[in-house]
Amino acid sequence: MKKIKSLSLSLLFLTVALFSNASCESANPLYQQWTIVNDDGTTSVFDFTDTAFYVAAQIYPADYCASVNNAYDPGVCYQSERYPMRVIFETKTSGRIEYQDEYIGKWHERCTFSDLTKKSVTLVFEGEYEWKLSAAKEHIDVVNPNGQELNVVDLSTIVNYHDLVPDILKRVCEGKNLKQLAKHTDPEGDESYETWGRNIQLKDGKLTKTGSDALGIHYAIGFEVSIVFSDKKLIPIYEKQLARLGYTLKATRKVETGTIRDYGSEEWSEETPSPYYLYDDGKGLYQLVMTLI
Repeated sequence: MKKIKSLSLSLLFLTVALFSNASCESANPLYQQWTIVNDDGTTSVFDFTDTAFYVAAQIYPADYCASVNNAYDPGVCYQSERYPMRVIFETKTSGRIEYQDEYIGKWHERCTFSDLTKKSVTLVFEGEYEWKLSAAKEHIDVVNPNGQELNVVDLSTIVNYHDLVPDILKRVCEGKNLKQLAKHTDPEGDESYETWGRNIQLKDGKLTKTGSDALGIHYAIGFEVSIVFSDKKLIPIYEKQLARLGYTLKATRKVETGTIRDYGSEEWSEETPSPYYLYDDGKGLYQLVMTLI
């Protein structure tokens, strides 16, 4: 009887301790949404309500939205960063926030925090950029502007990580019903390529549609990388994603096999290669291409 009673008390104390720790964590004032209105009228939002992720977002004023061809809508909070996060407390009111590179797995410092209360906190980025933030008065819905299966940002991700992460295309295409369709490694390095997708095929160097809902990635290594798709409704979505990067439609031209739309920055001219272009083969297949040369 004494052993049973002793065990019951131990379990009770353990349960109380666990609930106390969980309560302390959930009640920690850092894990909420923080805001600051900048000089240009943009509201920066840092959302730590999911204690496992660091999220940064912005709400843009109407005049800015108009200046970037309505790539953003006024009043909408657009996510710009989201990474796995860990918080290292040095005191009850200060510490640092680290984020994890999702493809390499390394942890990096994103910022430090200090003067933490329920209503305010100071974040310092790169050791010098100091922001005094206030707790959001009400919950802010954060929108991911890159919520499609494949997005413009995936193109730069593939290029930036290709030499560091051998299976980067697989990592990007995971969970999207996209399979490796072709891979060729040229020892000279001039004709290496890799293709992932569904309802498309690569034959004699040409991509064609083999069914509805075609989608994929084609990487001509060192030359260009493209999203291949058949859903025409994706075009304005991708154009908005390009506009957020500073690239808008500059020219439309006919070629022998279809139509090309060129996207560039304000400095773009017909004499310079387009950093992005959209190729329409006239048969229901499109390629949004990021050029590398």
